[in-house]
Amino acid sequence: MKTFAKSLIFAVIISLVIATTACGNAEQAAPSQSGQPSPTAPQTDEQPEPDTSDAPASITQPLSISTGSTTIAANTLTTFAIRSDGTVAQSIRIGESFVADWSDIIAISAYGAHVVGLRADGTVIARTSQEDRYDPSWFDTSGWSDITAVAMGGRQVAGLRSDGTVVAVGYDHAYRLDVEGWSDIVAITADIAQTIGLRSDGTVVSTHPSDRVQRDLTQLYDIVAVAPTSAGSGFVGLRPDGTVAAVGTNRHGQLDVDDWQGIIAIATSSNHTVGLRADGTVVATGQNDHGQLDVDNWQDIVAIAVGPWHTVGIRADGTMVAAGRDGNQTLVTDWHDIRLP
Repeated sequence: MKTFAKSLIFAVIISLVIATTACGNAEQAAPSQSGQPSPTAPQTDEQPEPDTSDAPASITQPLSISTGSTTIAANTLTTFAIRSDGTVAQSIRIGESFVADWSDIIAISAYGAHVVGLRADGTVIARTSQEDRYDPSWFDTSGWSDITAVAMGGRQVAGLRSDGTVVAVGYDHAYRLDVEGWSDIVAITADIAQTIGLRSDGTVVSTHPSDRVQRDLTQLYDIVAVAPTSAGSGFVGLRPDGTVAAVGTNRHGQLDVDDWQGIIAIATSSNHTVGLRADGTVVATGQNDHGQLDVDNWQDIVAIAVGPWHTVGIRADGTMVAAGRDGNQTLVTDWHDIRLP
């Protein structure tokens, strides 16, 4: 794919002169319900809604850089995964899947009650399971084209164009949609308060208006993937050497990543952070009140995603592994034939 993201991947691979066996990654998941706004967070006239997601390593495999969306995604009580035929599986206890009619999907991103899918032709479809609460126009991506990556936020959808610019739609309170001037972007992600872009030079840009957030982001450089931890209170960034940087408020220990090595993908909620190692194992830190950090025995993993209370992974054989709270049959260990990244 002729995108800035692919160029960055090739540059990382060449600079590391690493072996040829690839291991996939996941997108960053979105922040969770348990995180509350930082005391220094900017004050607005909108009451914040609950966050609903919600060393130099000897890397022996090529890095696969996160674009903010991948073949697996999770939100508050749901897990999504793209099947090998391009349809989307959704965990659900009662009722019907609201993505059952989707097809030809190559990437997904989820947040809160919402999910967005990227089709193979570069068009986008987005939906919420709570149409009685959220304005459907916030998820209207029908006019989008030439999109290479997507990101779902709490009240907005963002799309990365092949020319490195970004488009966004949604509720524009707190500057969530202020992406028109962005350029040279290679990856995107989002949360309840902001849309985030990763530039090809390894720096990070955010629509968040807080001076504190903007200062935090200046500490992230030489980054190849980024994920927010909760409404601007923190960020986790993956470096090309497989180490991980973190800035912001470390309320639950979710930023305790200084000793991580050999990481090729990251996923975050507001209370925990998960990393995928190049050898297919997984590391996690933060709050473990529902067992969402119980990933020590996972092996042969190629992609990861998190909700606020659960962690999921795809094995190399297309089956799933999960840990944490099974609130809506989110621990989808019986799924198979899931598309690999």
